Amino acid sequence: LGARNANLRVQLHYGQLELADARAGDNREPEAVALTLSHVPADRIVGLELGLNVAWDNVGIEDALLGETEYSACEFFAGARAQYDAYRVKPYVAAGGTLLYANRTESLGLGGERSEDSLSVHPYIRAGALLRVGDGFHVGIELRHVVGGELDFGADAFDADNEQLTFGIAFDV
Repeated sequence: LGARNANLRVQLHYGQLELADARAGDNREPEAVALTLSHVPADRIVGLELGLNVAWDNVGIEDALLGETEYSACEFFAGARAQYDAYRVKPYVAAGGTLLYANRTESLGLGGERSEDSLSVHPYIRAGALLRVGDGFHVGIELRHVVGGELDFGADAFDADNEQLTFGIAFDV
């Protein structure tokens, strides 16, 4: 299965999350950053991962009458991860569950504001590849998909399905 320098890998990714539901309007493509810790024993290809994913967007017309809308989300995720570290290119797949907290704040113009929160649990799957560029240092690309459930913002509910394409770096610890 190939030699490995360490059993713990830290990944930091940056990219864009795309909400599948068109009813989310201009908030459909917030920026996102993720931190993932994974542990796969040296004699195996399957292990565990956990991480934090944060997305934010500030969209709308900044106008005293029309206001603007801000969207933010924070996820804690954990799951199983399979990775193959034998070569310079290191593919991986992972699946698990994510606890998603989302907030939408609308400024209503003339000083008014409405803020709504949503908390839900969803399954996720992600796949990516890392390219080793140094001893224990990698660059990579990843596609992540979250399915099922809704973001419930009081009077509005949006499909929570989303995809996230990110680029990042990883370190073996």
